[in-house]
Amino acid sequence: DIRSGNHVDEDNINPDFEAAMKEADAFVGSLIFDYDDVLVVKQMLDKYVKGPRLLFECATEIMSFNQVGTFNMQTTGKGPAGPPPAVKAILSKFGSGKEEDRINGYLKFLKVGPELLKFLPGDKASDLRTWLEAYRFWNQGGKSNVASMLRILAHRCKVDKEQASPDDLVLPELQVTPDIG
Repeated sequence: DIRSGNHVDEDNINPDFEAAMKEADAFVGSLIFDYDDVLVVKQMLDKYVKGPRLLFECATEIMSFNQVGTFNMQTTGKGPAGPPPAVKAILSKFGSGKEEDRINGYLKFLKVGPELLKFLPGDKASDLRTWLEAYRFWNQGGKSNVASMLRILAHRCKVDKEQASPDDLVLPELQVTPDIG
C-alpha cells in the first residue's frame, strides 16, 4: 500500500497524512523545504516511522532522519546532518573542492558506491549500500525505477536476515533518464 499526502501547517495537519504516517513501514520524502512541512514531517518521523526513512534532497533539519538499518545521517553534535565521515572521505576522492565538482562526484559515487560496498563486510556497509541503491533508482525517476527502489527496500529491510541475503535480490536494470539542458 503506497500513499502520498501533504498538509497545511504545524497546527492543521492533514488527517490523511497523519494516518499514513502512523501506519507506515517506511517513509520516502523528497524536496521537503517548506518550513511548516519540515516541522510536521520531523514531528511525524520522530513519533511514528520506525522502519527505513529515506529523505532525498530535503532541508538539513530533516536529513538527519535518514536511516536504513544501522546506517543513518544523525549528527554527533558537530555540524549539520549529512553522510557519515567514512562516506565523506570517499566522496572527497571523486572531485575537487568546488561545489559543482562535489555534486558531480556525488552522482558518480551513486553509480559505483553500491558495487564497491558489496565487498565490505558488516551491516553498516550493507545498509549504506541499500540507501545508495534506493537513492540511485529514485534519482533517475520514472515508475519502473521507483518500483525497483521499493522492491529493494522491501527485500532488504523486511526479509528475515537469517533466511535471505541482501545479495539474493537481482536488481532490475536502472532506467537512466538522459541529461537534458
